[in-house]
Amino acid sequence: MFLSKLALDRTRTIWALSLMTSVLAIIPPAASGQYFGRNKVQFDDFDFEILRTDHFDIHYYPEEAEAVLDAARMGERWYERFARTFQHEFERTKPIILYADHPDFQQTNTLTGFIGEGTGGVTESLKNRVIMPL
Repeated sequence: MFLSKLALDRTRTIWALSLMTSVLAIIPPAASGQYFGRNKVQFDDFDFEILRTDHFDIHYYPEEAEAVLDAARMGERWYERFARTFQHEFERTKPIILYADHPDFQQTNTLTGFIGEGTGGVTESLKNRVIMPL
């Protein structure tokens, strides 16, 4: 009697697991195709200029020239500390792309995909560049 009850419980468990597995197998995975046509919209056309420093090429738009000069100064100070600490120097200049604010940064076409509000900047190691809002 005890063995038959144990066998019955085991059979029920196997059937329940089989049913759950079948249900999960027929549920389709989420697809991103529903978002076609709602990609990043670019509201503004940015006219970038380049500020060349010893170690960086800073891409910016002219309205932000004063803030970019501060960013360039901070970047060069950072580089001096980096080179001294790690005893390593860049072989060539690194690009930095700066946007005036976060909504402009979210419109960038230098990155694929959407940029969330919590993203403060992006470092691309393969392209050796930094993209961020001021």
